[in-house]
Amino acid sequence: GCTTEACDFRDNESALADFAQTYALPFPLLSDPGSRTARAWGAWGEREIAGERSEGPLRTTIVLDEDGVVLSADYRVDASGHVADLLGALRQRA
Repeated sequence: GCTTEACDFRDNESALADFAQTYALPFPLLSDPGSRTARAWGAWGEREIAGERSEGPLRTTIVLDEDGVVLSADYRVDASGHVADLLGALRQRA
């Protein structure tokens, strides 16, 4: 499955680049083969989607400063409204 997925990403690299450009994403889209990074950062675990329980990536935002120090780590965030909440929290830290 992982090789199939990796090859699918490879075969669609230009479409992904177009997606990033279309939405003016000023950051690279990254992958995490084997979920090692997500597991190391605590962003992998049991979740429920449409009533089905499974193990997988948890929607997580980790903010680092320019030295790589963790400023905040938010787990199981809601996609809607999360950026506004994050900005508010970061402004309070400043």
